[in-house]
Amino acid sequence: MNKLTPTVIGVILVLGIVSFWPAEVPALTGTINEQVLNTANDAFETGNGIMTLDATRIQWRDDDSASANKYWIAARFASSNFPPKGSTITSCYVEWYPVTVSFNTNHNIHLELAESPAVFTTAANNISSRTLTSNFTSWTGTNLGGGIYLGSTVNLTSACQEVANAFTPTAMVVVAKPRGGADYNAYVQDLSGGANSAKLHIEYTEPIPVANPSDTTPPAISNVASSNVSNASAQITWTTNELSTSQVEYGLSASYGSLTATDASFITSHSVSLAGLSSGTLYHFRIKSKDASGNEALSPDYTFTTPAPPTVGWPGWDSITAIYYNPAQDNADDKFMEQAAAELKDHLLKAGKTLAINTGSKPVAGSIYFEVDSGHPELASKNSEAFKLYADSNGVYITGKTPIAVRQGVYTFLEKLGFRWFYKYPIWTIYPKTLISLDNLNEVQEPFYTLREVAILNSINPGDDYSAFIASDNYISVWQKRNKGYGATFLPIQHSYAEIIGRSEYGAHPEWFLPDNRYPSYPWQLRPDNSGVVARAIEFARTFLKQGSLGTSVGKLPVGAVPISPNDGGGWDPPWPLSSTQLITDKVFYLANEVAKAIKSEFPGKYVSLYMYGRNTEIPSFNLEPNIMVQIATAYNYGSLSLAQQISGMKAKGVVVGIRDYMGVWNWSKDSPAFNLNLLKQLAWYAVQGIKIYKTESYDGWGGGTGLANYLATKLLWNPNLSIDSLLDDFYTKAFGPAKVPMKKYFENRNTTKEALKVTFEALDEAERLASGDNEILERIRYQQYHNRYVWFWKNVGLTNLSLEKLKGFYTFNSRIRNLYVVLNRGVEPALRKELQIRGLTDPEINALQNFTLPTAGEARVWLDEALAEFTSVVIVPPEISSINPIKTTLAALGDAAKPKLVPFLGMARQIIVPSSGSEDVNVLVKGSSGTVQWYGPTGLLLESYSVSSLADWTPVKFRADLAGNYVIHVTRTQPTGSNGVSVDVPDRPASMLADPDTKIFEPEEWLDMDAPVYQGKNEAYFYVPSGTNVFIFGADITNSPEKHTTGKLTDPNNIEYAFDFGATAEKRFDSPAAGLWKIEINSTVMYRHFWLRGIPPLIWHDPKYLLVQAGASTPPPPPPPPPGTYAISSTDRLHLFRDKAGFLKISGSNFNLNTNFSIQFLQNSSAVSSFTFQPKDASTLELNLTFVQLNALPVGFYNLKIVRTTDSVSQTYAKQILVTQSGDLWSQTTTETSEQKRDGKVNIYDASRLLSRWGSANSADLQEYDISSGPGDVSRGKIDLYDANLLMRNWRP
Repeated sequence: MNKLTPTVIGVILVLGIVSFWPAEVPALTGTINEQVLNTANDAFETGNGIMTLDATRIQWRDDDSASANKYWIAARFASSNFPPKGSTITSCYVEWYPVTVSFNTNHNIHLELAESPAVFTTAANNISSRTLTSNFTSWTGTNLGGGIYLGSTVNLTSACQEVANAFTPTAMVVVAKPRGGADYNAYVQDLSGGANSAKLHIEYTEPIPVANPSDTTPPAISNVASSNVSNASAQITWTTNELSTSQVEYGLSASYGSLTATDASFITSHSVSLAGLSSGTLYHFRIKSKDASGNEALSPDYTFTTPAPPTVGWPGWDSITAIYYNPAQDNADDKFMEQAAAELKDHLLKAGKTLAINTGSKPVAGSIYFEVDSGHPELASKNSEAFKLYADSNGVYITGKTPIAVRQGVYTFLEKLGFRWFYKYPIWTIYPKTLISLDNLNEVQEPFYTLREVAILNSINPGDDYSAFIASDNYISVWQKRNKGYGATFLPIQHSYAEIIGRSEYGAHPEWFLPDNRYPSYPWQLRPDNSGVVARAIEFARTFLKQGSLGTSVGKLPVGAVPISPNDGGGWDPPWPLSSTQLITDKVFYLANEVAKAIKSEFPGKYVSLYMYGRNTEIPSFNLEPNIMVQIATAYNYGSLSLAQQISGMKAKGVVVGIRDYMGVWNWSKDSPAFNLNLLKQLAWYAVQGIKIYKTESYDGWGGGTGLANYLATKLLWNPNLSIDSLLDDFYTKAFGPAKVPMKKYFENRNTTKEALKVTFEALDEAERLASGDNEILERIRYQQYHNRYVWFWKNVGLTNLSLEKLKGFYTFNSRIRNLYVVLNRGVEPALRKELQIRGLTDPEINALQNFTLPTAGEARVWLDEALAEFTSVVIVPPEISSINPIKTTLAALGDAAKPKLVPFLGMARQIIVPSSGSEDVNVLVKGSSGTVQWYGPTGLLLESYSVSSLADWTPVKFRADLAGNYVIHVTRTQPTGSNGVSVDVPDRPASMLADPDTKIFEPEEWLDMDAPVYQGKNEAYFYVPSGTNVFIFGADITNSPEKHTTGKLTDPNNIEYAFDFGATAEKRFDSPAAGLWKIEINSTVMYRHFWLRGIPPLIWHDPKYLLVQAGASTPPPPPPPPPGTYAISSTDRLHLFRDKAGFLKISGSNFNLNTNFSIQFLQNSSAVSSFTFQPKDASTLELNLTFVQLNALPVGFYNLKIVRTTDSVSQTYAKQILVTQSGDLWSQTTTETSEQKRDGKVNIYDASRLLSRWGSANSADLQEYDISSGPGDVSRGKIDLYDANLLMRNWRP
C-alpha cells in the first residue's frame, strides 16, 4: 500500500494528553491490484444453478431463448490490504481476458456485499444466492475484441464504495449478472486454463483518524507473523482493527531491549523490518500500536529463530548408522535416555531407516548423539527441559540440560522429521514416507510452561474391565510422553485434606473437623485453623516430600511440592457462611502458610501447593511464604475477584501462580463434537501474565472436540505463541492427506443439528472417496465417522426417542468402539444401560448385547450409507445468519410503553448489558435461592460482586459506574447442583439480556462464561427485529434430560404466533420477518436449557420500554388505514403439498385488494407453524409459490389455512385442510376414486399398490399423479417405472 506519513501531529492538553490531526495532515492513499489465484476463485453458474469451477475457460453467456442459458460469472480476489472501512474509493474496475475473438456482453457488474466472501463451491446457485451490492454498472458492447484484457472502462467505484462503507473486507467478489435483451455466447480465461485470469484494480483514500477523548479502547492486534527471516534480518507483520501506528520491541528474551523507530503512519496493515540480527539465534518480539486517541496496545510475546550458517557437509542419512548415548548420564529413577533411544530407533525403522543403539565407546562420526550438558552455554540459563538440536558432518546431536530434556529433544527431532501423535490410539501416529535432509539443523528449545498437565480421565472404568483399563492407561502414558506432556518435576496440586486426616478419625478428634449439616456424624472438611490439624499437615508434608520421586503419566519425577488443599464439595457452612469468602480464604491459606514455614528450611526449593477454588478465591489478608504455589481455578469461583485480579493479587504476594482449567469435563459436554478454542487461545494470554504452571481436566473421548483439543493443548503449552490455524492445517494435512479438504469441512461443521450431521456425513463420504486405497487414512476417517454416529443417536435423536431395537443396536455399537476410545465409555455405557433397564431389560440381557470386536470397514460403510440416506432430504441453510455483537454497539432504549412489562427471567448463567453515562450508582434488584451477581466495567474488569442466598423478596443492590460505556451483569449460580437460580431486574433504565453463546464480550484477559442464557420453568421476554432483516433464527438446546422437551411460542408484531416443540437441540428459521417488537415464551421443566437468537441483535428484556436496541431503531409506524371492503376465500386448486419438492398453491376468492400484503398461515392446534407473505395476482386470485426450503420446514401433517390481510389484520380461515406430505403419498386406506383428499400423510403398502397398478403407464392423467420421479437427467420422464418406486420406498412412512 502507498502511504503518506503525516507531517504534523499536534498535541494539546485537555484533561490529559490527547493527540489530534491538524487540517493540513495529508490523507493516506492506496492502490490495490489483485488477480485470481486459484480455481476456486473464479466460476460460472448456469441459469438453472449448476456451478462450474475448473473449466479451462469461463462461459460468458446470455440467451433469452432459455432461462438455463442465462449465465452468472464471478471472480474472487483475496488480499489483506483491501481498503479499510470508511475509505473513499476513487477508482475501481475489473478486467477479464476474453479468449473469444469477438467478445459481446450485456451483464450487470456487482460486488458481493460481505466482509469475507466464501470461495466458490459446486453447491447449486453458489453465485446467484449471494448478497450483492445495490450499486452496479451495466457492461454492454459487441465485437469488443479478444486476446486482451477488457473492462477497465467499466466503473465499479459506487459498488466498491458500498462495500467500503460497510466492511474492511478480507476478500472481494465481482459478480456479472445476466440482464437479458441480447443473445451472445463468449468465453473469458479461467485460471486453470492459463495465466490470464481476472484482475481487480482499486484506488482509495483512507479515513483520517481523529482523536476521540472518550475513546479509551486500544487497538486489537491480530495476524502477527514473522517472515523473510534471514541470517541477519526479519520482517514482522500484523493487522489492527483500527488505524494505528507501528513499532516492534525485540531482543534475546522476553525483556527485549531493542525498539524500532515508531512508524507514525496510521494504518491497519502493518509491516516493520528488523536488521542487524545474529545468525542461529532465537529472538523474542512484541508489537506496539497506538491509535489516534493515544490508546496503546501491546501484543503477547512471539519468537522466531534466524537460520545458522549452512553446516559443512551434513553426511546424509545413508551415513548415519547408530544412536549413541552414555548410560552413566541417564536418570537413575526412570531411564529417560534409554527410552528415547528405543523410541527413536523404532520410529525411524517404520520410516525405513535401521539404526543400532550404541552405549559403549563414543564413535567419531555416523551417529545420532545423545548428551547431557547442564553447563552448555546455550542451555545453562534455561529450564531443566531445555535442549539443543544440531547437525554437522559427523551426525546429529541432541544435547539436553537433563536426561528428560534429551527425551524431549528426541520427540521434537521426530516431529521435525514429520512424525506426529495426534490421538492416543495407534492409528493416529503419523510416520513420514521419507526422511528430510538435516542441513542447517541448529536450534535451542525449552518449554514455556514448566508444568503442563492435560489430566485425561481414562475411558475405561477399572471396575468394569481392569485389563482394558490398563491398556487404555498405557496408551495415555505413551501419548503424553511423545507430546512432551507434564514437565520435569512432580508438582501435585489437588484436593488433599482427606489424605492429611481421614474422616474415620472424627470420632476421636471431632475438633479437627468443621460441623457438616449434610453428614453430621461423618463431616467432610478439616478445620484449617486448628492446631492439631496444623501439626498433622506438617507431618504429612514432611512424609510426602521425603519420597524423593513419584510416578506420573510420563515417568518417575522428583517431587517438587506437597498438596495442602481443601476437599472438594463445600462443607464450610456452618460455622462460616458461604458468603464469607474472605474469611474462608484466610483460613485455608493460614494452614498452607504454616506448613510452608515449617518445611522451607528442611526442603529448600520445594513448595506447598493448593487451589484457589470455590469459597477460598480471595487474596489472603496476610503475608505469604514464598514457597507457596497456588493454582487458580477458572471455574467455580464464588468470590468477588476476576481471574485477572486473582493473578495480579497473588503475584503481588510473591508466590508461584498457576492456572487450573476445565478443557474437557464429560458431565458437561458428554463427548460434544465441538471444542472451545477460547480455552486454547487463553494459553497465550496466561503466558503474557508470567504463568508457568497449567493443569487442565480432560477426558479420554478422542472422537469429539476434546480429542483434538488435547493434542493442540500439548503443542501450545510447550510454545503458546504457535499459530492454532497452522497446527490445525498440519493436522488436516498429515492425518488425512488427499482427504484434507473434506475432513477440514467435517471438523469445522461438527454440531448436533440435522443440518450439521448432513454436512459432516457427506464430508466423511467424500473423504473416503478421495482416500481410497490408503487404509491408514481410511481408518482415521472411519474413526471420526463412529463419533458422528454417536452424535446422531445420542445428541440429535436422543436416547429416549430411539426405538428399543435402535437402542439395543446403539449399545452394541458403543461396545464395538470401546477400545478405540472414540467416546468416554465410562460415561456413555452406564447411561445406555440405565435407559435399557428403564425399557425392561435385565443386566444379563444387556451384557449379552456387548461385542468388543472392532468394526470392519464393510460395517462402517453400511453405517455411513445409513446416515447418508437418513439426512439426504435435510436442507442446508446458507451461512447467511451471523451473530451480532451488541457490546461494542451504541445502544438505546426502545421506548415501547404500549406492551406490558413481564416478570424478569429466572435462571442461571447469563449476561445483562447495562449502558451508563458514568459517575452514577446503578440500582439493581435481585432475588433467588443461590447465586452470584458480578458487575463488570466497560473494559472487562470485574468491579464488584454480590452473593445471593435465600432471598425470597426483591433486594436492592447498588453497583458503581464511574466510566461511560456498556457494563455487564454476569449472573451465575453458586452451587454446581441443586440451585434454583437467580432473578435480576434493572428497574426503570435501559438494559437487556444477551441471548447468544458466540459473542465475545471482552478480550482474552476476561473471558466470561459465554453459554447462552440458562433458564428454568416458564419465562417470557421481548426482543426487537430491525427493519430490513432478511432472516433470523431462534434456537434452543438440550444438554440434560432430553426426554423433557423445550416448548413455547414466538409472537410477531402482527400477533401471529409460531409454536415450537424441541425434543433435541434445534433452530427455527424466520424468513422476511415482521419488523418490530416480538415476544418469546419458553418453558422447560429442567435446568441446563439454553436458547439464542442469530441474525438480529441478540438482546431480550422483560420491559419493552427499556429493551435495548441499536441506536436509531424505533418501533415501526402504525399500519395505514385498512382498505375498504371485505374479501372471501372460495377454493384452492389442490389439497396437498409435497415437502420434498417446491410447490404451487392457488387460492381463489373475491375482493383481494391489489398492492396489499396478505399473510397465509399454516396452523396446527390454532398456532402458526409457518407463515408466508405475498400480494394478490388479481382481485380473485392469490398464488403462493413455495420453495423446497420453505416446504421442507413444515412437518408432515394436516394444516388449517388462515389468510390475514396485514394492513388491518382482517382474517379468513379456509374451510378445508391442506395436507403437507412426502412424495409417494398417493392413496389412503379409505380413499375412493371420488374422494377429494386421496392422501393421508403416510407412505405405505396402499401407496405402493396404487403405484404398481399404474406400472409402465404413459397416460397423462396417471403421469400427473404417479410420475413422482423423473430419474437422473429426466431418463424416466413420461412413464411410471423403477425411479418412481425408488422414491416411494425412500420416503416410506407407514
